[in-house]
Amino acid sequence: MYHTVGTVNLGNIYLSQKKYGKAKEFYLKGISLIRNYNSSKAIRVRANLFFNLAWAMRNLKDYKAYDLQEKFYDIQDTIREKELRGIIEQMTYKYDFDSKKKLFDKDQEVMLLKEKDKTRTIVAIAVFLFILLLFVIGYYVYRQNRLQLKLTQSELIQSQNLDKLKSESQARILDATLNGREKERKEIAETLHDSVSAMLSSANLHLQATRKRFDNGIPIEIIKTQEIITETSKSIRDLSHTLVSSVLLKFGLNLAVSDIAEKYSNSELTVETEFEGLRRYHQDFEIKTYNIIQEFTNNILKHSKAKIAVIKLKEENGLLLIEVSDDGVGFNKTEITIKDGLGINQIEARIHMMKGKFYVSSKKGKGTQINVELPVQEKEEIKLF
Repeated sequence: MYHTVGTVNLGNIYLSQKKYGKAKEFYLKGISLIRNYNSSKAIRVRANLFFNLAWAMRNLKDYKAYDLQEKFYDIQDTIREKELRGIIEQMTYKYDFDSKKKLFDKDQEVMLLKEKDKTRTIVAIAVFLFILLLFVIGYYVYRQNRLQLKLTQSELIQSQNLDKLKSESQARILDATLNGREKERKEIAETLHDSVSAMLSSANLHLQATRKRFDNGIPIEIIKTQEIITETSKSIRDLSHTLVSSVLLKFGLNLAVSDIAEKYSNSELTVETEFEGLRRYHQDFEIKTYNIIQEFTNNILKHSKAKIAVIKLKEENGLLLIEVSDDGVGFNKTEITIKDGLGINQIEARIHMMKGKFYVSSKKGKGTQINVELPVQEKEEIKLF
């Protein structure tokens, strides 16, 4: 039956194309294929084939074949014959081969549309997958860049932390060195003042008492010995004061800084001082502060070529405010390092270890102003037992 349907369809196509000979050939072939089938469906197909064959043969003017067809109908059952004849008559007047062709063309068009829809779907899926792939690749690149940026930032932070630790370590080493030096100087000064000076004074008193025992004149050796002792005592006092200011230890910052101003002033430089609200503080704090001010003043004397310098000290809200200014030539902070002193950078490190703040404002030819803020360290109370 499947082969018959294909054969009949080809016969119909040739019939619609008015290729009656070809149509006849396929119709006859179809009849031979279905001859042994007696189902109702097969009988109807045969009826259609005979009708179409009759139509093709009539167009071919082969009336003998048409007669053979009429004999075939006589052999069939009368009812079936009438039914087939009714079908033949109906198809003779109503069957439209052009409509069949249009229907076939419509089916082909539908198939083409389905193929186009399928192609569009495939293209849309491909485009979607391509965009998704681009998104995945872009997201991966973005993540990699983010990770690289975080890694770079982490490395930078670690480097900064290392630099900070290194700077703080260097500041601590410097502060420990300066503290050790100041402590040593203080101990030497106290030893010279309290022990050596006292011993020399005692020796001088003994010689003074010995001089009274000579009635016929004092030996020259005793006189020269007293002169040497007096000169040595003065040198020791000066050395002791150079190591640690005795004025600072006895009277505090205001008189010690005034002493600096007096000693450093000369015909070319006048050092002025201003104090407000000062009192006695922790001795180590006073010594460190004094040394910082002394270093600033040394730098003014050596490098500023100034005519006037002003040292101001003021206590305010638990802070000791220091201002040292001059009208000299000024300097560039990044270019100055004092070889024989603490140096600006070392002073700044020292102030940092004292938890203070340090500001320098200087321009060449415009003078210099230095401001320091130091948290006050209170004087130790003497406990009485």
